[in-house]
Amino acid sequence: KPVYASSGTTPTTNGAGTFGSWYRDDATLNRTIIRRLTLDRTAPGTFVFDNDDFFPLDGLGFVAEGAEDPRDGGHNFHFTSELRYWFVYTGGEELTFRGDDDVWVFINGHLAVDIGGVHGAEDASVTLDAAAATAMGLSVDGIYEAVVFQAERHTSQSSYRLTLRNFNAARSECSWGNCGDGILEPAFGEECDDGNRTAGDGCDANCHAEIGK
Repeated sequence: KPVYASSGTTPTTNGAGTFGSWYRDDATLNRTIIRRLTLDRTAPGTFVFDNDDFFPLDGLGFVAEGAEDPRDGGHNFHFTSELRYWFVYTGGEELTFRGDDDVWVFINGHLAVDIGGVHGAEDASVTLDAAAATAMGLSVDGIYEAVVFQAERHTSQSSYRLTLRNFNAARSECSWGNCGDGILEPAFGEECDDGNRTAGDGCDANCHAEIGK
C-alpha cells in the first residue's frame, strides 16, 4: 500500500492516520467493492482502458446504504481504486496513465509512477527497460505484479486512462506428449509408444494399447 510521506498534514491531506485508511476497509470510511477493468486492444500488443467519466461506484457503497447523498450529476465521488495485474517480464513493457486525482503505480513493490495530489487530468508513464529492471529487481521471464492506486478527491470531474504496451504474454498451449516418437510417456496418457501412429500393430494412433493385439 502507498505510505504517507509527510511528517504532518498537507494542504490536501489530513495526516498519516487518515491516509492509511484510503486503501483499507474501515467501518466508517471505506467499503471494498470488487470490479473488473477491461482493456480494449487498440494495436498489436497495446491494450487501453479510457473513460473521462469514471464513476465506478455510482449507486454503490455508502450511497446504496443511504449513508451518503450523490453529488454533482448524481455521482458517488471521493473514492479510491486499486488495480492489480501480474505479468511475465520480457523487457520493454510500457505503462502509461492519465487521470485525476492521485495516481501511484508500483512495479514489484517499487514506486514507478507518482502523480499524487488534487489536480485535473495528468499523465505519466514508465518503460521497463534495462535500467528500470535493475532499479526494480526484475529479471527476464520473472513473474511480477503491477499495482495502480488511484484516488478521486474532488467533485468536478473524474477520468481514468490506462495503457499497457507489450505486457501481453504469448498464448500457451498444453501438450499431451509426442505420441509416435518411440518414447513412452505415461504422464501424458500414453499406454504404449512403438514409434509410429498406426493402428493394428498393438498400439493405436493415440498410443493406447490395442486389446487382443
